[in-house]
Amino acid sequence: MGTDVDRRTLTRRQMLQLSGGLAASLGLGAGYSPALTGASAATVPAGRKGGKLRVAHTGDAPDLDPHVITWFKYPIMPQLYNTLIQFDPSRRVQPELAESWQYAPDRSYLDVKLRKGVKFHSGKELAAEDVVYTLERIQDPATASAQLAIILKGVKVEAVDPMTARFKLPGPTPALLDAFDRMCIIEKGAKKDDLMRSANGTGPFKLVEWRPHNVCRMTRNEAYWKPGKPVVDEIEVQVIADVSAMIVSLETGAIDVAERIPNHEHERLRRSSQVKLVVSQNPATTYDVLFNVTKPPFNDKRVRQAFSWAADRKRFVDRILFGVGKPKSIPWPDISLAYDAALDDYYQFNLDKAKALLAEAGFPNGMDAHMVISTQGWPELAKFAEMYQADLAKINVRLKLEDMDSARWNTTFNNSRFPQLITHAFGFAHKDPSLLFTAYPFQPLTGVSGYRSERYTNLVSQATAEPDTEKRKALYKQITELMVDEMWCMVLTPAFGSWGLRANVTGFAATLDDLELFEDTAVG
Repeated sequence: MGTDVDRRTLTRRQMLQLSGGLAASLGLGAGYSPALTGASAATVPAGRKGGKLRVAHTGDAPDLDPHVITWFKYPIMPQLYNTLIQFDPSRRVQPELAESWQYAPDRSYLDVKLRKGVKFHSGKELAAEDVVYTLERIQDPATASAQLAIILKGVKVEAVDPMTARFKLPGPTPALLDAFDRMCIIEKGAKKDDLMRSANGTGPFKLVEWRPHNVCRMTRNEAYWKPGKPVVDEIEVQVIADVSAMIVSLETGAIDVAERIPNHEHERLRRSSQVKLVVSQNPATTYDVLFNVTKPPFNDKRVRQAFSWAADRKRFVDRILFGVGKPKSIPWPDISLAYDAALDDYYQFNLDKAKALLAEAGFPNGMDAHMVISTQGWPELAKFAEMYQADLAKINVRLKLEDMDSARWNTTFNNSRFPQLITHAFGFAHKDPSLLFTAYPFQPLTGVSGYRSERYTNLVSQATAEPDTEKRKALYKQITELMVDEMWCMVLTPAFGSWGLRANVTGFAATLDDLELFEDTAVG
């Protein structure tokens, strides 16, 4: 059952398949170890059983809600919860909690057969009613699961029998399995307050303790449904806000895994005999700058365009990212159905054009501007902001930089409280193109920049529902042209996930979205 569905789904997604050529084109040269994804982790030689895995993370999870996923939670959620399916490195669909699945002949519904014998940490066995409850909670506006709720809009689910969930589809739903890849299944009846502070999943580890701003401790799930897993007894995820201190902790052996290694540290760590550097080859995340378009002067697209012309993307890649990346003007990577090479090269660094557009918009003598950054969250973007500030000063634009810790930045961003500009990184463009519209900058009705357009909303609705590939391409071209012209989100370059591992750590893996998977990870 599952095999046929996988083949039909992936036929529409062949353009998403990564090759070694992509890694080379983006500067991921020799000496880098690619991050293993999903099922591939099982092929890594295992270390000794037991022990504690110590993980460091610069961000701080604001809560533990599994249906409101931000990068602050990436090292935690996959350890506590499972999803229905998981994509392997070749983007083939592999079963997780879903043992098999089958579309109706007219594709009006999808039956998902659940794996038997899976237990939640509470001891209750997984059943179809839990999948029904999970989807209904995601679709409840009170949950604020904006990304998954958009993909699953209009989808209904019912328990056909105790172990079969039937997903009734409102029409073509090209990103349905992408949603399954991120949809953490929770037990029926779980309350929001409990999910915010505790966890009761089916994952390889159980939550022992979560102290915000400090540490999250998890212990082995002895009843885990995958035989022989997990390998370690405990995981400790520490918050180390200072990147330099995190790297020192890695090199001295105080921690085993460090997340989000800055690019300027890559070359040095590659030469270390005590540390392994792992770099994702998936363009899962893209650096960007968002404009608040609801207030002057950034309600004028000419001002936004001017600021885009003033961004030296190539220098950002070459000098700050040490060549790992590619200057971009559009969100889609070149593996996407929606990719347009000419539009991707549209915004070149040109201060004369920027100055002329500002004058046309009523600012011949320059202007003041305010950008929110987070060195703790995105150190490379903080360095970009300093470079950007210096370039804008050449055309008499005085850019004030406000540096926030990750917790304050998260609140500011999620509530659209940034005055004018904010540095950011979005995901989802590397999968089915329709998934991009679940990313916060590109949601048609709730995007954090405040950009709203009837034409944009209509084009997105048409593109996400259109089954014909060529018609989809044409619709996405119109959407991309609109993005380049309206410029509410200034795309910069792909940001590749990177991790530092002690030399004795084996079995590390990550999802296609760069969420860490530690069920196969061993220390020793």
